[in-house]
Amino acid sequence: MKKIISLLMALIFVFSMATPSFAAVAANDTAVQSSVVNDDEGIAGANNLLGQVVEIINSIWTRIVDFFKSIFGFGFRPGTYNVIYYTDETKTVVYEKVPTLEGDAIAPIAIPTRVGYTFKSWQPALPKTMPGEDVEVYATWSLKTVTISFVSGVDGVKPADIKTTYGSTVTLPTLDEVDNKILIGWEKPSGDVIGMPGGTIQATDDIVLTAKWGVKATTITFNPNGGYWNENPSNTAPYKITQSVGQKVTAPADPTRAGYKFEGWDGVV
Repeated sequence: MKKIISLLMALIFVFSMATPSFAAVAANDTAVQSSVVNDDEGIAGANNLLGQVVEIINSIWTRIVDFFKSIFGFGFRPGTYNVIYYTDETKTVVYEKVPTLEGDAIAPIAIPTRVGYTFKSWQPALPKTMPGEDVEVYATWSLKTVTISFVSGVDGVKPADIKTTYGSTVTLPTLDEVDNKILIGWEKPSGDVIGMPGGTIQATDDIVLTAKWGVKATTITFNPNGGYWNENPSNTAPYKITQSVGQKVTAPADPTRAGYKFEGWDGVV
């Protein structure tokens, strides 16, 4: 209460001190009105009046500032406001809040990260210096570009790299048979098979996949041709062997047929 009373008394004092100045302005105004008969004198008088008004306003303002300094021990200082950074345009999650003094340069902060995205910029653009109010900006993003490369392990065979965006579905390439070997999968650098030829994976990170080759397998069918196996007349089904190409094939025991002598197998084994 004492401070409020002191403030009111000080304001009364300030305006009472300013009254003579305003009276002087009024007198000058009357003088100007009486001299407007002459255009040149009227313009000069108006300019003189404007200058006096500015001086009076500056004088009053100086007295008010001095008063607050004497009563409260401080003057008028710049305020502190916040630069508020949001993670995206929804402005629901605050990434960082930085208090900054009005007029100070806005300092850069660490760039945020987001899985599958690349940071683009803060929007709207940040001012260079802090204004007299809070500033709100949000991060803008673009989907990350992912590159998947392939190593065949075969001279002259190089599948094209696949460039796509994060989360996209990628179809793995197939390769032709090479020296009785067939492509059986694509391996990650860790050695784990990530997918089969013609299969699909989800693109998440840049990666180099290496072809995993296997020996081509073939199936050889032995047909007893009216005979039977193991001297069992009911066992007449063809006998099949699946074997890798290039490996030696061991034929089954000779079949039996009543009234016939087995002579061999017709075909290349």
